[in-house]
Amino acid sequence: MALRFHETKRRNKVEEAHTWQVKFYLWLLHLNGVEDGTGIIEYPLLRQTNTVELTKEDIVQLNESVVKISNLQQSEQCPSVINEKICKSCSYYELCYIDEE
Repeated sequence: MALRFHETKRRNKVEEAHTWQVKFYLWLLHLNGVEDGTGIIEYPLLRQTNTVELTKEDIVQLNESVVKISNLQQSEQCPSVINEKICKSCSYYELCYIDEE
């Protein structure tokens, strides 16, 4: 029996980050023995549905990302601020733009 889960996005724009969020969930399921999971991203405002599956390449990329994040956490230096337009709407805005002394 295949596992399928749904993620609903209330935005009127399809973003690559949405797909990677679902791939991350599928990767976590994969790490816990669920091999045939599928994700569905629903965009009600667009009346669109996208199916997401986890590939071997995705697994490699996610593993590499976790290593990079771990290295970043252990580093004594904060990465430089990137000052991109998208930063203003990011959930981690305060974390990046905190005034460090």
